[in-house]
Amino acid sequence: MKTPILVNAAEMAKQYPESFQRPTQAELDHVKPGMFCKVCVLRNSDRQVGVPTFGERFWVEIHSVTPNGLIVGRVDNDLDPACGLNIDDVIGLHRDNIYSLTDPCDIAPTDSHRTG
Repeated sequence: MKTPILVNAAEMAKQYPESFQRPTQAELDHVKPGMFCKVCVLRNSDRQVGVPTFGERFWVEIHSVTPNGLIVGRVDNDLDPACGLNIDDVIGLHRDNIYSLTDPCDIAPTDSHRTG
């Protein structure tokens, strides 16, 4: 399992409350296997001191949630090689990293979880 440097979406929501939205705490408390979450990884070039952190957002298919809150899932997008991740990589993340959530059980069969 890889443990990439992910953006803290909870902190982003605090810094930019008028323009940055993320799931409610109640929604985050109900994260479960089979759902998809969007997170943002920092590219290698974004990790330099003094460089704005843009990163790349991508979807993760959640496989498990441990009792201590670690979420384990599979990368569901092709990413820029500078991110250090590939489609199907298994990564660990936390609820504070989640930008958005989608439960495929709540989507019509013709819809896609990749909505933006």
